[in-house]
Amino acid sequence: MSRSGARAKKIIGATASATALVMALSAVGGQAGAAPRGFVRVASHAAAAAQPTSTGRAIADLQVWDGKVYMGYGDYGANTGPITVSSFEPRRGVVSDEFVQDTEAVYNYRAIGNRLIAPSIDPRVAADYAAGGPWAEASVAGASHVFDVATLTGTDLWMVGSKDMDAVAWRSLDGGTTWAEVLRVAPRTTGDHARFYFAGVLNGRLYVHATDAGTGAHPASNVFDGASWSEGPALISGYTRGWRPVEFNGELVYTANPQNTGRVHAFDGSASRIIGMGRDIEVTPRKLYLLDSW
Repeated sequence: MSRSGARAKKIIGATASATALVMALSAVGGQAGAAPRGFVRVASHAAAAAQPTSTGRAIADLQVWDGKVYMGYGDYGANTGPITVSSFEPRRGVVSDEFVQDTEAVYNYRAIGNRLIAPSIDPRVAADYAAGGPWAEASVAGASHVFDVATLTGTDLWMVGSKDMDAVAWRSLDGGTTWAEVLRVAPRTTGDHARFYFAGVLNGRLYVHATDAGTGAHPASNVFDGASWSEGPALISGYTRGWRPVEFNGELVYTANPQNTGRVHAFDGSASRIIGMGRDIEVTPRKLYLLDSW
């Protein structure tokens, strides 16, 4: 990673303590509870505002796709939901409700090919993810949780999370029509539960790293090279879960945990290091943007 990438400027794109969507116009700054200097409050998310908890009312993720800004929210700890998939159209300045997803939270959107995929972090019945457009839900694996989706080759699809007490990864080779369980990692302690919170792709390899609720991250990651699995370097440690890795300048960059401000990691294929603090990241071909609270 270049020095400019490692020292990415903090850019505020959404507030974590209110339902308003904020668009950056110039400088970063301002006081808590109000839009920073140079920002304009442009819209509110009515469905998020109606959530019964402060966590549920927070806009936790923004994703630009098809000229719109999609917003994620919810509280899967409090078992809320369903979640309204909504988008903000900058040209018209309106929020449109597009779909109701049968999950307790959406904290993650992934643009893969010509689809936007929203994993069902905690399915209320059985749907593992929703994809648009047009939007539809898929019940394909009976997962307990789906936290991330990815593609390794551009023609396959991966889905990671958990089933029962184990961390599990699934793969589809036919565009999502059929899925197979390809990796299952049990918790290290009887009675605990393990989860894969992310799937990251770097240099033709797919990385996952299990975390147990009681004892934290496993000592090694699991790596798929296109043919087989092997143990890999640690991407996380302690009670860090890892969240929404993106590739930038030859490295995986990811935050510590969903929804919370924490350490931002960069992984070069051999070792992980801390490059800053933040709650979300996005990339363009030449810039890395870090979202933090104000």
